Amino acid sequence: MDIISNYFKEELLKHRPDFEIREGQLAMGIEVEKYLASQDNYFIEAGTGVGKSLAYLIPAAHWSIENSQTVVVATFSKALQNQLIEKDLPLVEELFKSIGPLRVAMVKGRSNYICLRRYNNALNNTQETASSNQVKFWDDDINDLKKEQLSQINAYVEKDIGEKDYLECATDLIWEDICSQRFNCLKYRCPWKKQCFVNTAREAQANAHILIVNHALFFADLALRTSGNPLMPDYAKVIFDEAHHIEDVIAESFAIEINGFKIRNYSQMIVNPYSNFGQAIRLHESFYEDVKKLRKALEEESNKFFNETGNLMMGANTFPYQSEHVKENGLREKISGLIKYLSAPEVGDILGLTYEAEGERENLVAAGNQLLADLEFLTSADSSEFVYWIEKDESGFARIKSCPIEPASILEMELFSDSKALFTSATLATEGSFAYMAERLGVNKYCYKICDSPFDFNKQCLLLIPRKGLNPRSPDYNEYIVQCCKRILSQTMGRAFVLFTSYSALNYCYDKMHEWFEEEGLTPMAQGRGISPFRLLEQFKKVDNPVLFGTSSFWEGMDVPGEKLSCVIVTKLPFAVPSHPLEAARMKKIKSLGRNDFLEYSVPKAVIKFKQGFGRLIRTRSDKGIVVVLDTRIKLNTYGKFFLNSLPDVSISNYLSDISQFLMDESATGGSCNDK
Repeated sequence: MDIISNYFKEELLKHRPDFEIREGQLAMGIEVEKYLASQDNYFIEAGTGVGKSLAYLIPAAHWSIENSQTVVVATFSKALQNQLIEKDLPLVEELFKSIGPLRVAMVKGRSNYICLRRYNNALNNTQETASSNQVKFWDDDINDLKKEQLSQINAYVEKDIGEKDYLECATDLIWEDICSQRFNCLKYRCPWKKQCFVNTAREAQANAHILIVNHALFFADLALRTSGNPLMPDYAKVIFDEAHHIEDVIAESFAIEINGFKIRNYSQMIVNPYSNFGQAIRLHESFYEDVKKLRKALEEESNKFFNETGNLMMGANTFPYQSEHVKENGLREKISGLIKYLSAPEVGDILGLTYEAEGERENLVAAGNQLLADLEFLTSADSSEFVYWIEKDESGFARIKSCPIEPASILEMELFSDSKALFTSATLATEGSFAYMAERLGVNKYCYKICDSPFDFNKQCLLLIPRKGLNPRSPDYNEYIVQCCKRILSQTMGRAFVLFTSYSALNYCYDKMHEWFEEEGLTPMAQGRGISPFRLLEQFKKVDNPVLFGTSSFWEGMDVPGEKLSCVIVTKLPFAVPSHPLEAARMKKIKSLGRNDFLEYSVPKAVIKFKQGFGRLIRTRSDKGIVVVLDTRIKLNTYGKFFLNSLPDVSISNYLSDISQFLMDESATGGSCNDK
């Protein structure tokens, strides 16, 4: 412990003279050191301003170097990954030069890398002169654009740069045709395996002390480890930052889904002009015609099945289904027929397949069998551990989907059987307890620590809950939001996030207030209107008197230090939609155990989200502002105390008129405040 304390008290000051020693950061660093030396699971909540990244990176680096073991740091957001790689880890690498060097690698999915075999196939296709027996690979209208993108990418490949994030050129038209993909990788058959960008990255990862990865890839690796196809090298310890997201990430990582696009994509992979096998099919006229007929029959059956499936929704957003709802009469047969035709022993001789083309054919058969297995699982719908439903995909077409209801059993079997984990976030506890999060993640025994924020919330922040308000169930609630926002924003001169739980409410209020914003000289912006959340945040920081209407993306991870953000308005307590099939299944399972699903699941989950929204406001010691909660349930309903008791020590007012006084008075904490 003395060694880690020394890094925070002395070594950091040598490298960063302006570094400020924080009690919470040091306490967390010592707890992380205990975790690394133990066989226990840990939960650590680190309040805003603690500096949790360095608090876990420094002991992780020291332990990894000393023990020659790999530590995984898994984050939810790309923003935090970039912060670790670009800001925090370079400093940590400096600290450990004397006993290092510290080796760090970021783990990304294979689709982030160029596949040299596919890339060279595409490049060769653009350079070959047309002849009588050549296939026309590209449509004329995009041919030149694809050639141009390949030409620009070529300059990077010649410099051994094959990672998408490092290509400073357009890749949108060509990327799907040249990136590495699971069922397009020939592995030992590939003539480019020694130069492979994916293999090179994995070699670096295998030698790293610290691996940086996102949650989704971590759990995708966990799902594949039992099959012997891991995405990451072995590791000894794992630290989950932004750990409050894990339950939902696991559900998505172990989810199974199929839609018409997935069927069509498989069908098109067979005759892919960028593959040797696809070219061989196209060059054999009779075989090509047979495949065309089989593909057409498959796609027609797929369209029929998903159209009938979509009709079950009857205008709803989702439809939980049983096996009798999704009976398919011919889809599996059509997929099986296509696989059988492609895998026939004589196909290699008929088409004169090369060694590479044979490998591509094997991959296509494997992909088809996986598609069949997924379809069988989804249509049988017979696992009590999964929930099944129909929903619309991004294009508005029906898809069938299934997710595990509880992540606990998955983590217990796949992760906790071999190693232990540390879970950290600014928001893990409810009323000072980790019981909710531990149960959701299946952690039965654990150590824990709460490292409080160094900020003085009682002086820096006023929590305002209007004395007179409406219940969110009222038909006039959106109008109530509009009127309250006008009173609040006229006093704060904008400089606010207005947080919603639905786009319908957001759009109503935004449209209603648009003219008023102009009259007041405020600059409004809203999520979901063609601009990405990242770009909206950048605009918010640049303009005068901004007001941003946001939904889920802006409840967390969006930081605006300083006066630019002086107010956060929470329009409604962030309960999850109980009608969503996954939420409904989780609540049903808790009820079946004779427990209160609302108080034991819905409320704690909403409290975690609420704490994230509250945390948008105060990001530095000099920040000051107001959080307004318009939802009267926080003071009128008995469960409201769980929300209030989970916040730091902060003054509370019930009068909107206190806003101006609080913002102007350097010492005031609200003229009509009541203690929490």
